[in-house]
Amino acid sequence: MQNYEGPSDIDRAPDHPVNGLRPHEADALVDQLVALTRVDYTRLDPAAGEPGASFYAWLSNQLVVLVDALPKESRQLARFLGLPDASPLREILGRHRVSNRAPALLHGDLSPWNLVRRDDALALAIIDWEMALVGDPLYDLVRHMNLTPTRPEIRDRMFRRWERLLPI
Repeated sequence: MQNYEGPSDIDRAPDHPVNGLRPHEADALVDQLVALTRVDYTRLDPAAGEPGASFYAWLSNQLVVLVDALPKESRQLARFLGLPDASPLREILGRHRVSNRAPALLHGDLSPWNLVRRDDALALAIIDWEMALVGDPLYDLVRHMNLTPTRPEIRDRMFRRWERLLPI
């Protein structure tokens, strides 16, 4: 089933915030991400939040697997640029510990192309949920900031709002 999200004027194309969010959109996105922390995810991933289940460990392993599967030429270029192969990367990432937060439903791919500007109080619609998962609620916010041009004042605004609404 497909649905449409975009302007009510169907002759106008959907507007994605590819050049960054406006202040009210930044607030609206944080509000929506905070709302996701209140969704009951247990039917989607009953094991999330179990003792020993670490989103950071899972995410680190995903990165190591990705690096290990790179074509030979890409691994050679990465080595030339000073980036580690899979085995040293696993070791480097294994040295770090991240505070555990209660798991939440995540979008998983919060790029600007997966946001559509709205003409109402919600300001943005989050679309394309095919990579949804359960994990650390800060992940979507940080991933969005890394995939979207985010001015420092918008970044600060989003983190301040996040801290106020959902203390880290």
